[in-house]
This record gives sequence, C-alpha cells and structure tokens, in this order.
Amino acid sequence: MSMASSNADIRRLTLAVLVLIRSAAWWKLPVSTTAMKV
Repeated sequence: MSMASSNADIRRLTLAVLVLIRSAAWWKLPVSTTAMKV
C-alpha cells in the first residue's frame, strides 16, 4: 500500500516538475533562476 502511494506521489511530483520546466521554458526564464528555485 505504502509503495503504491509513494509511486503515485512520485508521479505527481514528476508531472509538477515537468509542468514547471515547460512553463519556465515557455516564459524563457533563465536556467540559473529556475535552478535556484528548485
């Protein structure tokens, strides 16, 4: 059970990170700023 929930959390986190990266790329933000935020 815990492993399934962990996998779900990892998937959500991965999707969130991908969205943030795409948003940053879309806005053409500096990579350094994105790296510092992460």
